Parts: sequence; structure tokens; C-alpha cells
Amino acid sequence: MAAASFDIGGVLSVEFVAENLNYARNATKAMIPIREDEVHAVIEYLIGPRHAMDESTCRVLFGLAAKKSSQERGVPPPDCFNYPLFNLLQKTSGSKQQELEGTNSYRVDALLGAARTREEAVEVVLNGILNKLSVLLNVSADQIDIGKSTRSNGVDSLIAIEFRTWLAKEAGTELSLIDVTVGGSINELSQKVGALSRFVQSNVAEGK
Repeated sequence: MAAASFDIGGVLSVEFVAENLNYARNATKAMIPIREDEVHAVIEYLIGPRHAMDESTCRVLFGLAAKKSSQERGVPPPDCFNYPLFNLLQKTSGSKQQELEGTNSYRVDALLGAARTREEAVEVVLNGILNKLSVLLNVSADQIDIGKSTRSNGVDSLIAIEFRTWLAKEAGTELSLIDVTVGGSINELSQKVGALSRFVQSNVAEGK
């Protein structure tokens, strides 16, 4: 009977990592983290009829970043980069790769699940919003004024749609486009998301 295996880093949205904030912050250093729904997607791919199972495809490595990513994070690159098999990852350093690694290195969903106070949840959301907007607007995070709305910071209607989708998926909060763009300052938006997020434990969201 055919079988497959896959290697992953930290699963940030459930169980131990999701419940331990300090560990979650460190879990992204060695490998790009993975969410529970992504684990399910990998399993569905491996058992699906479209996936031809043979010696070259029966094992999947998920979340191994480019060697440059380890250097930028100040951690030693995995030993596997010493083998010719991983030459491609050693050479990968394009802007798209850096953008993906940057947005994946701070997992708002997992950090919200590990938050122990409302203030901590709001801080997680604010940092996540700043990271996301810096990518969407192609500016550094310190150029974004949290005392102003996203619209005042340069978010147009197209960017607003993508940002709203990100809030729903990564921060666990469904908001209208008006709330996202002109409903208040970024600081106020962070407080609203921190209070409404489905990822925040109920006793934290209720301020207990």
C-alpha cells in the first residue's frame, strides 16, 4: 500500500504553539509556520487522485525558507543547505520570496490565540496591521500614522478589499469596508479587531 509523509514546522493556530505566546514567537525562526487549514490542504493533496505517488513524491517538506531568510533572522541556516539537493533554496532571494517570508513570520492568528489580556491582543493586531499595510503600501511601518485612518495613510478601494480579506482570515474579524477605511484611526481599528476576533479566547475578549 502506498504511503506518504510530510515534514512541517510549527502549527501555529492550534494546541501547544497557539497556547504559548513566547514559544509562538520563536517557532517562526527555523521554518515558515503553517496553519491547521494548511495542514489539511497538504493531506488532501497527498491522498488525492491527482497526486502520483512514487519514490520522488511520497515525502513533502513544508515551510523550509530560503537560506537568506535564516541569515536575515540571525539564526544558523539548517544543515540541509550543505547538500546539493537544496542549491535552489540557497540561491532564492527575490523580492516576492522576501515579501512572503516577511508576512508569514508574524502570525496574527496564533498570537491572538495565545494572548492573555485585551491589551496584549490589541498590540498583536496593531503590529500585524502595520506589517500588512507596509507590504500593501510599499512603505516602512514607521511611515504609517496609527492616529489616522487607513484611507488617510493611502489605502485605496482595491487595497482596502485585500486588507479587509486579510483581517477576516488572519485576524479573525469580519468588518465592512467603511470600518476598514474610514471607521476610525488604525489604533482604534486595532482595538476593535482585538475585541471582536474569533481567535482571541472568550475570557480575554470580554475583558475578564
